[in-house]
Amino acid sequence: MTEYTLTYQLTPGLLGRAMMSWDAPQPGRAGKRRKFVIAIGLYVLLFIGALALLHYDILDADMLLAVCAGFAGALVLWFVFYRISTAKLIKLTSDGMARQGLVRAELAAEQVVFTTDTSVGRMDWLCLDAVTALSDATVLKSGGLVFALPDAALPAGTTPHAFRADLARWLNAAAAAAPPTPETER
Repeated sequence: MTEYTLTYQLTPGLLGRAMMSWDAPQPGRAGKRRKFVIAIGLYVLLFIGALALLHYDILDADMLLAVCAGFAGALVLWFVFYRISTAKLIKLTSDGMARQGLVRAELAAEQVVFTTDTSVGRMDWLCLDAVTALSDATVLKSGGLVFALPDAALPAGTTPHAFRADLARWLNAAAAAAPPTPETER
């Protein structure tokens, strides 16, 4: 029976990308262009709306300037607080990763075991929801948690595709062997 043992140092960048992979695939260039065009369209609509308000004397220039300045100030304030809170979160995550040290992941058909300098976690495959791929890692998803497994840590001669296929096979076998739950009986 195939078993995998991976030893690696988890990085904040890899963990961040794994966490973001929970949602639908990240938009490519076409998706980014579409968002940019929509943003430009909204800007043009706001500009035309402001001109209409000025033209029909609903707003005067001073009031429009005050509204725009207040909006810009609120955006700047939001951006500052966002950057501060993000920097704190990144520091907390980095400190936690430094404390945990190297991660040793043992993956077999029976269970998954993650061992660090500070903890040991054992999971049955029924705890996991999905096996997905990043460009340089495999991600195991369990509820709101993600476990990133870098491709660079794979044993010599193991391809990421074959590794993911084994993990998906074990996950599907565990799901098929699980007793029915009230939700699946409906």
